Amino acid sequence: MKRVSILGCGRVGMTLGKELAQAGYAVKGSTTCHERFHQLQLLGIEPVKLTFTPKPEGELDNLLDADALVVCLTPPGRDSGYTYNDQLSAISKAAKKAGIKQVILTGATFIYPLSNNEVTEEDVDSQKSAFMGLDWLDAENALRSANPEAVTILRLAGLMGEGHNAAAYFSGRPMAGADAPVNMIHQEDVAGVIRQLIEQDVCGEVFNLCAPLHPSRREFYTLASEKAGIPAPQFTDEPKPYRIVNCDKLQAKLDYTFRHPDPLKAL
Repeated sequence: MKRVSILGCGRVGMTLGKELAQAGYAVKGSTTCHERFHQLQLLGIEPVKLTFTPKPEGELDNLLDADALVVCLTPPGRDSGYTYNDQLSAISKAAKKAGIKQVILTGATFIYPLSNNEVTEEDVDSQKSAFMGLDWLDAENALRSANPEAVTILRLAGLMGEGHNAAAYFSGRPMAGADAPVNMIHQEDVAGVIRQLIEQDVCGEVFNLCAPLHPSRREFYTLASEKAGIPAPQFTDEPKPYRIVNCDKLQAKLDYTFRHPDPLKAL
């Protein structure tokens, strides 16, 4: 079994680490604080203390003693003094120096324009790939910078799963585009796909990762609110631009069967 290191043990990183450890992989996971060591150890993940500011501070050599590296970092705050691209560039150089042959980044479908159409991996508009102050195409290229052949990008749709209430942010708030489709992915499917990428030794690719079914915002957030016992959003028929994320390329390449193909049934 390969040795896999996970940089950033948030929701996706912990779910992935647990799955890989249960499958017999030797798994390491980075955290910025010792207080989380026990939590990671209970999941079978060897904790490694590490911070990027953007230069690495901590046990970087230990973390990079691996066959594959999965980067699940969230972008730093605006007052951090450095950028996400700074972090990813530093990681790219360090991974190449360590000789890691497979690097996987959990990116985002924010990279696609809201075109009111289906989007595939080819539909990136380099002039419109920014969202919330971050240019996602630049971020992908920062991780590719030192060794592009090793890097695979997973562009994730909206995340759902244990520990996350998809409706909480929108509860009781106005929501336009009630009939627009949603793009969601369960964190267990993120872990399942990454495991397949590692087992099949896939490198140098770009894949969308989204559940195949796309219920309307009204359907999804109404049910999510009911499940959570909170007020539903205040839906309006005001049009709202949308995208429908297509993941045919991933399914064809990996022959992957989604565990949660229908976001409504996954709530």
